[in-house]
Amino acid sequence: MTRLKAIKLLGIAACATVIGCSRKTMFELFGPTKGAYLSVDSSACTGCRKCIAVCNANAITIISNKAVIDPATCNQCWKCLDACPYDAIY
Repeated sequence: MTRLKAIKLLGIAACATVIGCSRKTMFELFGPTKGAYLSVDSSACTGCRKCIAVCNANAITIISNKAVIDPATCNQCWKCLDACPYDAIY
């Protein structure tokens, strides 16, 4: 059985806890998850603002030259994941 097939059979909980999928992988497999939100690794973020350019919910701001995502405003489109060249968003 392939890893992808196992993940789909076991579901999102197994993906997150047992197999250790990233949030991006879970989104690609299962779509947006209610209550899920994105975070920014401040040590990886350079403040390049590429995430802001793709955020259609205006949920990302720059504070102290680092991106900050407001989970209350984020609509879980997760476009910022692909836009970040430093993989700082997870």
